Amino acid sequence: MQKTLKILIVEDSEEDTLLLLRHLRRDGYVPTHQRVDSLAEAETALKSQKWDIVISDYVLPHFSGLEALELIRKNNLDIPCIIVSGRITDETAVAAMKAGARDYIMKDNLKRLGPAIERELAEKEARHERKKAQEELREVSEKLYLVTETIQDAFWMSSPDIGAVAYLSPAFEDIWGVSRIRFERIPYSLVDTIHSEDRERFLELCKKHAEGKPYGGEYRIIRPDGSIRWIYDRGYPIYSDDGKVVMMTGVARDITPQKQAESNLKNAESNLRNMANRLVRLQEEERRNIARELHDQVGQSLTGLKLMINQAMRSPKEKTAPVLDEAQSVVTELIQQVREMSLALRPSMLDDLGLLPTLLWHIERYTNRSGIKVNFEHVGLQDSFSPDVNTAVYRIIQEALTNVARYAKVNEVNVRISKEDNAIHLTVEDQGRGFDLSRVSTKESAGISGMRERAQQLGGSLMIKTSPGNGTCLIAELPLTKE
Repeated sequence: MQKTLKILIVEDSEEDTLLLLRHLRRDGYVPTHQRVDSLAEAETALKSQKWDIVISDYVLPHFSGLEALELIRKNNLDIPCIIVSGRITDETAVAAMKAGARDYIMKDNLKRLGPAIERELAEKEARHERKKAQEELREVSEKLYLVTETIQDAFWMSSPDIGAVAYLSPAFEDIWGVSRIRFERIPYSLVDTIHSEDRERFLELCKKHAEGKPYGGEYRIIRPDGSIRWIYDRGYPIYSDDGKVVMMTGVARDITPQKQAESNLKNAESNLRNMANRLVRLQEEERRNIARELHDQVGQSLTGLKLMINQAMRSPKEKTAPVLDEAQSVVTELIQQVREMSLALRPSMLDDLGLLPTLLWHIERYTNRSGIKVNFEHVGLQDSFSPDVNTAVYRIIQEALTNVARYAKVNEVNVRISKEDNAIHLTVEDQGRGFDLSRVSTKESAGISGMRERAQQLGGSLMIKTSPGNGTCLIAELPLTKE
């Protein structure tokens, strides 16, 4: 198979040039050539196109092989140059090789030229492949460096025995809160940062690391500031060509937010179960209260009414009037008892008239019964709200005012409710005894929890500010949704 060859010949003899070309054709090459014999011609030729190889005589009348080599070097060209000359001493051969010549051949031994060119072209191709691989490796290394230096996970590389740490990414310092230099110098000091309850688990991961096995596991670390972080650490072996583990590499990820989210979810589920259980208890307690009131008040009134009717039926007509008058009084009382029970369950005016009229009625009734003045300020409550919002606001105010009457020992209380920024803002404040939130009784805690749950069901919040002797302030915010 013939091989094309672009060759630049530095030679002053046309005959010697033809001789070179003849030998190349015999060796299977199809040469495309240009002959030059001066510095200017050589410089122009090197810039005009790409050459596979340069063949140069050592000494020319106006040029030399050493000058040709210097020109190639100066232009940073990767072109093999072979010196072909009729007179080459050992000294000149050494000088040529030092200047960059790839080989030197006597003109009377041109049979070596073809193999020399073939060797140089192969080496040139190998150099190009190495350079290309090095460029690709450099590019990959830069990308890898950029990734490992910027990712939030801690990337690490170490010996299988953990005796030497080759690399720790900057994220390690962000997660551990300790300079990575410390662990690069003393790898085993990493154990000191592991939570005491997780060290056994961590040492199991280290055992797999030392065995050169892939692994993954969770553990906690304690930062210098005392805070705790959850870590998920994964390690992978890197093998040599003969299958030996020469390095372990991996990623340590801070999974504290996920763990916190899991904890919050578990707490939410627990709170939900507690709310459901408490709701069942409250329902049962409400049923008992209703049953007791029906038995003690309504039942007794009905029994008394029945006895009066029986007495009236047995009495002469002229004696029934007093009995019926007394029965009418019992009926009136009975009606009032049923009305009170109905209002305690849910005032019908909340559905019929809306939130503001119901609150005004309740506050007036509260003041008449308790003797406590309510300074009521309201903004925007003339609007209509959803039944859920009406119920939540009414029940929170009802429970808050009940607590004031029971515990605050005050003569007045301030209530402010406003509709602002698509939300109901509610404040109930007194200057009474106050209390320690951490020491409230179970019954009192149930009332506070009930108010807070009503706010949370609407996506809102409720907080209480209080301390013994400094009064109490309840603040709630209830988001409004479009009807």
